[in-house]
Amino acid sequence: MASPLRTFLVVALLVGAMSSLAAERFREGVHYFALAAPVETADPSRIEVVEVFSYACIHCKNFDPVLNRWAEGIDNDVQFRRVPAVFSDAWKKVAAPYFVAENLGVLEAIHEPMFRAIHDERIDMRRPERIAALFNAYAGVEEEKTVAELESFDVDKALRNAQGLVLTGYQIDGVPAMVVNGRYRITVEGAGVDEAMLEVVDFVVAKERQRLSAEAE
Repeated sequence: MASPLRTFLVVALLVGAMSSLAAERFREGVHYFALAAPVETADPSRIEVVEVFSYACIHCKNFDPVLNRWAEGIDNDVQFRRVPAVFSDAWKKVAAPYFVAENLGVLEAIHEPMFRAIHDERIDMRRPERIAALFNAYAGVEEEKTVAELESFDVDKALRNAQGLVLTGYQIDGVPAMVVNGRYRITVEGAGVDEAMLEVVDFVVAKERQRLSAEAE
């Protein structure tokens, strides 16, 4: 029969080996990438997780329910938000409805219908009248108000800011992608899609939590 001390040493070695494997499961430069320079987050008191997405992206549509379930279970020290991808001026038309809905306080009502309209109903949601009709149908917003908001300075500014953030700050050239705390980028190429990407996100969030805790000591 093995002695208690021997049993303890075996267990300790197994735990150490398992911890080492867990630490090596996701590697920087392979599964996630450090940004060239940290990007300011919306709330420095929390660990920010950003999804960069596009309503025109079918992978983003399929990822959305998975991401929503993940977001419902995040810890209080984590803040989740979305940023629509603007890679060029042509991308602004499909990104604009996000900021219109955000400004009008109807984002929750509009987000999923935008995906459905483009991918299931094959509606050209780059056209202002189509966007206005969707806002009216799902959020009760008068069509004239939606069109006016689409042409507003605030939405134009938000689009320009998003373009700079995505291209220069986050250094992203494809969607869906995730950014953790303005420091690390997680892409489909490095992490895969759906739950696989979120496993990497959770790993990097834990890494950031550990860093912040060490800095606070």
